[in-house]
Amino acid sequence: MKRTLIATSIVALFSMCASAQDNSSEYSAADLLAEKTYRFKPTHNTISFYYVTGKITSDVYVGDSKKAIHPSLEGDGIAYEHLFGGVNGQHGFRITGAYGWTNNKSGNLGLDHVGAAYVYNYTTTLGWVWSLSAGIGWSLYHDNADRENGFGAVVGVGCDYKICRYVGIGAELRYRSDRFSKPEGYQLKDDEFYGFKHISLLIGPRFYF
Repeated sequence: MKRTLIATSIVALFSMCASAQDNSSEYSAADLLAEKTYRFKPTHNTISFYYVTGKITSDVYVGDSKKAIHPSLEGDGIAYEHLFGGVNGQHGFRITGAYGWTNNKSGNLGLDHVGAAYVYNYTTTLGWVWSLSAGIGWSLYHDNADRENGFGAVVGVGCDYKICRYVGIGAELRYRSDRFSKPEGYQLKDDEFYGFKHISLLIGPRFYF
């Protein structure tokens, strides 16, 4: 289902761009230059869809095991951005919802997150959109036997390519720290906290308006 959704999104991206540029042969060189400038002019709203792949970097102990593991994560997500500013750089906010999970021989582990972040974007005249972000939000941990609510802090750096004025594709590297209330009697080492740290790569289509 996920692969079908990604494939459908990519086809839609190219179809929309092609239909928007069908009449380019009717314009002069000056018109085409103006069109290129318009094509890469920053927009103020973005909706993004993500496929997520990553790894838990903090120690994870399953059951009564004393051996730490670092399982891989995968998942999906969606985000909305609203930005202010223009060609000299933009800043604004992002609302993100993400669902992540991992499978290992001892069971399933899930990490969900809904949060808000500050975002800074810069769009180049070649159609590249560079971004920096930092935010915080609500996190949910769930496994085969337990569910816990907590909070997560996240930072990220990303790069999109605008295929045309309204659509593009991009990737973002994010680092997130999720913290939860420590159960009574649970012992932690001096350099540990009760939660997870993980790094993820997010890839998917972008829609600008």
